[in-house]
Amino acid sequence: MVGSTVDELGKEKWIFESGEKDQIIGKTDSYVFWTGIYATPIIWGMLAFIDLISFKFFWLNLCIICIILSSANVVGFYKCKKDH
Repeated sequence: MVGSTVDELGKEKWIFESGEKDQIIGKTDSYVFWTGIYATPIIWGMLAFIDLISFKFFWLNLCIICIILSSANVVGFYKCKKDH
């Protein structure tokens, strides 16, 4: 669960919670999750390339935004996995 609270000084404090350390995660679940996380920017990249060669620049902008957001997701989850 992720949440935030505001202290007396008006500063926002984020609270991150994770599962128990002895919790077992299945290999299949982990494989599907990480494959989906890593595949998303690759798929958006392929769609961006198709838009580039077909001169659909409006849709290319959308693909670039999606590549940036999904790449940020990859970096965030990777850092969380590394720190866990």
